Amino acid sequence: MISAENRDAIRLYGGDIRIRDEEGIVCNRESLDNVYGDENLYKTINVLLFPGITNEYDRVFKEESSLNEAFVERIEETIKIYLNIFQAMCENRKEDCEGIVTAYRVEREGAINALKEGKTKSFLSASLTNYDDTFAEKSSIVLVKLHMLRQVPYIDFHKVLQNEYQNVEEQEVLIAPFIDVELREMALTMDEKNSMQDMNGNPPVRKYYMYVAQFTPSATSHDKSELLKWIVSNRKVAVDAINAMNRGEWDRDFEQYLKWKGCLQMYLYQELSDLWNKVLAE
Repeated sequence: MISAENRDAIRLYGGDIRIRDEEGIVCNRESLDNVYGDENLYKTINVLLFPGITNEYDRVFKEESSLNEAFVERIEETIKIYLNIFQAMCENRKEDCEGIVTAYRVEREGAINALKEGKTKSFLSASLTNYDDTFAEKSSIVLVKLHMLRQVPYIDFHKVLQNEYQNVEEQEVLIAPFIDVELREMALTMDEKNSMQDMNGNPPVRKYYMYVAQFTPSATSHDKSELLKWIVSNRKVAVDAINAMNRGEWDRDFEQYLKWKGCLQMYLYQELSDLWNKVLAE
């Protein structure tokens, strides 16, 4: 049984900022907190897991969005959200690890280049039904058809959340970061070319088949306590960088920000690897 805390992290990732009442039931009141009340949480926590600043540039500059520096200011809580989501995936595997899942995602072209390196960089959501044009508000969209072994760390929102799932019509699954993937380009059909447009009115530029294979734990072992201490003590570097991006200051030197992100990614990969190793050992 997946805990309420872990289900809440999944709901939050999906944009559901409703809180629980005194009896532990999800009610219609929404959180006003600048972390737990951010219905676009996924944007910032995913950006922190990508290398470079291409993903930030796409979201902030091209798509005229913004990032929430509160997730860095309160990085200890943000890390807990990452881990709660992954723990739910670990718990889910005990109940649902047979067969193959087919899902569909509308992706931005820039993120595909990161996937070509052979691993998911961030959490990645997809629909079980078809390509969803509500997720096409991106620059230069790419269609991705996923085939995924149920043995990987993932959750089916509807199965896990049941009556707490706010967006049932989306029929989403969520896949963990750091999972081995293989991509193969496919031809777009005429229907797919005409099915949706990106934020600039352009059709999809490409289509890919993506095989989601397995979670390979980190081969290196780091002192997690020292890494975490460094991440926490140097958070201001990342806060300043995010605020600069939100102001459009793209000519800044982001080297220290990239170092900070790299340490966060290293720390999370180790934490997730340790959690997954425990699942495999059971």
